[in-house]
Amino acid sequence: MKCADLMKLCQSLPGVGLQQRTGKINEIAFSVGDQPFARFTTGAPIQWRFTVLSTADKLDQCLNPPRVTQATDYPGYWLSVSRVENIDDELIQQWLHWAYDQVANP
Repeated sequence: MKCADLMKLCQSLPGVGLQQRTGKINEIAFSVGDQPFARFTTGAPIQWRFTVLSTADKLDQCLNPPRVTQATDYPGYWLSVSRVENIDDELIQQWLHWAYDQVANP
């Protein structure tokens, strides 16, 4: 899956808003209300890094694929993927839908 495809999937979910942020971190954030669930870094050092909401338990389970780390730029637990095309499409979609469900249906 490419970043453009993943961004379209984010936007297709019910009630999702898009915010572009500039400053220390340039990003596009997808949220339901004011609760973000997915982000794309749009500037250096890792352009188009995908970051998705997680939990401590889920984080431990998800750090095994290559190029997946814990994001420390945001409060809470977030997975960070530097190259989404290197992750299985089904797996990354599962992460995205889980994160969306956490903010859409708390």
